[in-house]
Amino acid sequence: MPEKKTVLVCDDDESIRKSLRSSLEFWGHSVIEAGDGLEGLEVARLHRPDLVVLDMLMPGLSGDQVCRDLKGDDSTCGIPILLLSGVKDEAGLGMGLDPDYLPADRFLDKPPNMKELRAAVEALLDAAS
Repeated sequence: MPEKKTVLVCDDDESIRKSLRSSLEFWGHSVIEAGDGLEGLEVARLHRPDLVVLDMLMPGLSGDQVCRDLKGDDSTCGIPILLLSGVKDEAGLGMGLDPDYLPADRFLDKPPNMKELRAAVEALLDAAS
């Protein structure tokens, strides 16, 4: 049996956290949660999860700042980050990623399609192994 991977879900919306937790656990992963960006940063540094699923827009410390802080810290820079956001650009295609500004490993629109989410989670975990 493959080793369980730990995924940190950081989102200020409890219903989204519960939905993501349910799916990730069904797919065989262990899940830890954070309800805002500051808590997410602390939990990531303490537990060093195998993957962070991060909401872009949260009160206090936003997902983009958490992403930059984690990628800029030697102890957490290797943790892959999957960024979720409902924010659309002018073309309605999502915000896109500028790696100089936002060094996330993958971006998905919110709410995510579960098939796409699973593929992204598994690809990021496999690449990090």
